[in-house]
Amino acid sequence: MEPRTASKPTLADLLRDIRPSVSVVQWAYRVDYGSGVRPRWHTVSKERRCQCLLGAECPAVPAVAEYLRAGGQRAPDPPFDFWPSVPEACPICGGQTVADPGLFSREHGDGWRCAETGGLCYWAARAVPLMVAKPARLYVVPPPDAVRSDDVMDLDASRTVLQVVVEKVRTWVADITEQPAPHNRAHYPGITIEELLAAREAAWAAERYAPDN
Repeated sequence: MEPRTASKPTLADLLRDIRPSVSVVQWAYRVDYGSGVRPRWHTVSKERRCQCLLGAECPAVPAVAEYLRAGGQRAPDPPFDFWPSVPEACPICGGQTVADPGLFSREHGDGWRCAETGGLCYWAARAVPLMVAKPARLYVVPPPDAVRSDDVMDLDASRTVLQVVVEKVRTWVADITEQPAPHNRAHYPGITIEELLAAREAAWAAERYAPDN
């Protein structure tokens, strides 16, 4: 009978036996396992996934959960139109997403497309902050020349406006994808197809994005 040989421990096995240090880095958590582990640093997103090959199964994920339960600092949410990684679910319709490297930018992070609507949901999400700012015309952080108290919107009010606008955009996208739009209309109140296409071209030009022909 051949003697049993001990199986080589996996990376997950090694990490479970180490108590790492956790810190906040931008919109994620940096988990440091020390110099004796390779890779030493693991980055865990707020979607509970590690950037290493183990993904959601990495022991760094429950390490972050334990850190938060102990009162650790929470990572801030990124801006609505910035994606540190491709979202697992479309922020507009909830469908699946796929990466689109052509839409990557420093200002907006990883590019993506919705499996249900293509680029429509991406550009709708990009438009949300603009729609929030236009009707409110208020500042979450007042500029140096702001002198009136009504020029400043508190954080709770800003979040409320954001939620209202997101729901409105979701309704518009649903109308566009589920119902045939009237001739020369885009189901956006007061906006024609030509105006919508012109806005898209302007956004592409600002991002230096050249779609495939």
